[in-house]
Amino acid sequence: MTRLLATLMLAAGLVVAAPGAAYADCDYGSDNGSGGTTVGGECGQQPEVPVGDPDNDDYSGWTPPTGPPPPVYEHYYTPACSVNGPPPGDPNALCQGAISICEARGGEGTAIYMRHYRREVPGGTWESMGSECRGPDDPVEEEPEATPEMVLDEAYAEAPRPTALVQPGTRSYVNIPNNYYADAPGETITVNVLGNPIEVTFTVNEISWEFGDGATATGEGVKDAAPGAAGAVEHAYVRQGDYTITANSTVGVQFTLPNGQSVNQSDAFQFGSEPVVLPVGEIQTRVDSTN
Repeated sequence: MTRLLATLMLAAGLVVAAPGAAYADCDYGSDNGSGGTTVGGECGQQPEVPVGDPDNDDYSGWTPPTGPPPPVYEHYYTPACSVNGPPPGDPNALCQGAISICEARGGEGTAIYMRHYRREVPGGTWESMGSECRGPDDPVEEEPEATPEMVLDEAYAEAPRPTALVQPGTRSYVNIPNNYYADAPGETITVNVLGNPIEVTFTVNEISWEFGDGATATGEGVKDAAPGAAGAVEHAYVRQGDYTITANSTVGVQFTLPNGQSVNQSDAFQFGSEPVVLPVGEIQTRVDSTN
């Protein structure tokens, strides 16, 4: 009995969408060739909204997706013979019945009556999707490739966030400058997109400060800096009160896609630190009259 080998292709397509974006189904077919059955997958519902400007590889307009990602399915076809079923036990045997059914229905002589199974990945259970005649000329969609948006989506959760630090950090006084610095290191991580490990390098390119009184500044600052030191970020308040301080970072990313495309986006992400509240009091001088 002739053996029919099946090659599985996993097809996943996660494209970032703005909230409220429309969704469209993806559909991937299969091909019964002399070397076996090439099986595609589908990406469930996929946002249609493009991200960035494809003409200049500018992805600065990217925003993280909302809600859970759409399901990704793996598909499998096997001849509709009594011994065949879904993996892992399917022998992929070819029987005369799988051929004669399609011939009786007026199909091409090379068409084979195939059972269609699919499962959600990873780890889903195979479910039957019915049977159909598949010929060698049936169209097969190309397997989706990893895109910059997919990598940005995976990298967003791992990107370094800034931490705002103030010296002194517990209390300050009017007209006394404070020292500010941010903990925002760059780093390199590996993300997985469509089964491809991709190395992503984060670079913190700018730190901006909001001091809570309308004043702003830029710079990473210097820990334990002396007043007026080069690179130091300083600020003094003119009125007493509790001031909320935030450090905001602009993070660049650099990575190379499996197809060789290099992406280097200097302002891919913007993050704000957890707010720091600094109480500011007044120092009053009093002269007592004594006899």
